[in-house]
Amino acid sequence: MKKFLTLLALSMALILTLTACGGSSSEPAGDADVPVVEGDTLSADLANVFLPLAVEGSADATALAETVTADLPFEAMVMPVEPGLLMGFGNVEITGFDQAVMFGPAISTIPFLGYVFDLADGTDGGEFCQTLQESCDLRWNICTEAEEVIAVQGGDYVFFLMCPSSLEG
Repeated sequence: MKKFLTLLALSMALILTLTACGGSSSEPAGDADVPVVEGDTLSADLANVFLPLAVEGSADATALAETVTADLPFEAMVMPVEPGLLMGFGNVEITGFDQAVMFGPAISTIPFLGYVFDLADGTDGGEFCQTLQESCDLRWNICTEAEEVIAVQGGDYVFFLMCPSSLEG
């Protein structure tokens, strides 16, 4: 019930944000604007749950990952990671963050792997996202292959996800 209420509150916040930003205006967007990922895909849906909370800045990486995974149809694990070699990126060292968590299915053959990174001061979020997208290995999970990759920045956080296009089986 608690997860449902959290998702409902997030959905309402997203709807209010989209409604507030929906009017036509010739004024430039401010820093407080929440980016929206277009598309009807699993990765876009999860990124749009993440972005309003990340821009708001009231949650840490663990709380953001737990919110993103709250309504997935599998039991998700969330665990901290340190800069260096990370699952899903082969031999490429991922650095430029102070704290991060990895999340995915506890036990599964679902090609689903995500991260929430709290960027270090001075790290360019756009370059960080580009490095993640260029370095990821969609077949990190030997028997399966992810179909989508997304890396988006929200505030001081970056959301990265490799996943199937749908979790419906």
